[in-house]
Amino acid sequence: MKRLWLGIGVLAVFLAASLLLSWYLPGLHRDLSETLSAAAQAAEKSDWEEAARLAGGAKQTWERSRHFVASFTDHEPLETLDSLFAELEVYRAAALPIDYAATCVQLSQLCLAIAESHCLTWWNLL
Repeated sequence: MKRLWLGIGVLAVFLAASLLLSWYLPGLHRDLSETLSAAAQAAEKSDWEEAARLAGGAKQTWERSRHFVASFTDHEPLETLDSLFAELEVYRAAALPIDYAATCVQLSQLCLAIAESHCLTWWNLL
């Protein structure tokens, strides 16, 4: 009987952890998406300082949370995010505002797609 209660307790902990992750991860990725959209708009206006500041802040946020997020999600989109962040540095150094803005939009859409894939919905509980 003790093992039954121990098993129920372990399952309850896993359920609570998965629910908390389902609330945390979409918020993180939506914030990144909004920041990168703002960076894309700044790059389209050729405001390099603002675009670099916003994209740099998004990259720092991403790097701080990457290992934690990678523990719970698929690695392919995360590796794509890393490669797109690397492309941003190249486009900024080459002063290519259209390519910089397009890459920011790609990053933003990918972050939004990741957020939607981890969003808490009723069918996740089934």
